[in-house]
Amino acid sequence: MPNSSDVLRRVENHLALTTCEDIKNVMQPLLTKHGMTVFNYYLIYFDNSVIRLSTDQKWTEHYFKMNYLETLTIPESYLKKPLNYYLWLLDDCPLMLQDAAINFDMANGISIAKINHDSIEYFCFASRRDNTSIVNNFYLNNLDVLEQYSLYFKDQFNSIISQFEKNKIILPSNASCCHRNKINKELKKSLLSPRQKDCAKLLLQGMSYKEIGKILQLSARTVETHVNQLKTKLECDNKAELIIQLNGIITR
Repeated sequence: MPNSSDVLRRVENHLALTTCEDIKNVMQPLLTKHGMTVFNYYLIYFDNSVIRLSTDQKWTEHYFKMNYLETLTIPESYLKKPLNYYLWLLDDCPLMLQDAAINFDMANGISIAKINHDSIEYFCFASRRDNTSIVNNFYLNNLDVLEQYSLYFKDQFNSIISQFEKNKIILPSNASCCHRNKINKELKKSLLSPRQKDCAKLLLQGMSYKEIGKILQLSARTVETHVNQLKTKLECDNKAELIIQLNGIITR
């Protein structure tokens, strides 16, 4: 798999660039309708690999030239909820966003971050520098519309994303978004319901389903269902694997 520098060297043949025009043709009518101008998509895996797609070809070329991919971050708070929103304005924004605003007239944006079991997706919408009113006039009152557009993008370009899967960009292990162990621990914990966490704590104490059920006032069958759901969420084949996984993420 290529790293971000490799992508720059042969960017003219990479999906990150060759798909820009197709994505623009599909997404631009939706963007223009609400005063937006650009859409960017990131799929960041916790194994240090990334998929990035955009409607803007020139910005994409510049993005790779500047190695901005290696500055991507995943705020810890994003790992505690399945869905997060981030407004990016000109005031107090990172260097990459300042560059986008000054040199590509790309600013006043919003990112939707969605957590998956092995990755996080960013759906990023932006407008012009002078369109500061879009935040209050559109974004904040139309989050459902932006989420629909995000789903529409995934539906329209699922085949391209699948293609990209075979040629993902690999980030260096010291990249901002690649603190894998910490991310995985927080993410897996966030996926568990309060009742599943209760069952997990007692399971780690060596209790049987019947004993757990007695303490939590549940039937043994219901406890077994919760444990099976834990196995599914944490991708464990058996109870022994589950105990090992839980031991790393649950405080007894």
